[in-house]
Amino acid sequence: MRDDQIVPRGHSCQLRRRDAEDPADASGGPSANERVPEFVARLDKTFDWGVVNLRVMTHEKRSPTETKRGYGVAVGGSYKLGAKDSFMGQYTRVDGDVDALYGSNGYAIDPGTGVITFDHNQGLVLGYAHVFSDKLRSNVSTGFNRGQTAQSADNRTLKEVFLDLI
Repeated sequence: MRDDQIVPRGHSCQLRRRDAEDPADASGGPSANERVPEFVARLDKTFDWGVVNLRVMTHEKRSPTETKRGYGVAVGGSYKLGAKDSFMGQYTRVDGDVDALYGSNGYAIDPGTGVITFDHNQGLVLGYAHVFSDKLRSNVSTGFNRGQTAQSADNRTLKEVFLDLI
């Protein structure tokens, strides 16, 4: 079945499973043999003025003594300032997943007890894009990640600025 048969015009929807067999944590962490794969759902809605999107995710981490489920949510969009200019933003809130939010350590497993502790992270990205031609465009964006961390030494706050010409 094609996407346009199940989703109204101007919308898109994606469901994604990652690492369905997940014999080991994809990030190289100590979690292994998860029984439930990571699940991500995304909904996009296009308007004349821009785009709005919503994403939710869930994942499992396991130790020899504990199984814990983490969650995440994100909302974002873009607003057309004109034919060649747009403003964009994304907000993300993730618990315990190192792959879903840049700058997050994700989780920690106590080697003695097997207790799993998740990072709790929030991230925000704001940006501006300009299209010079069909083959040349630029983006300027800034972002930060703020976390309550599971590990003693890591990035509690991460700030970055990006500038590119494509």
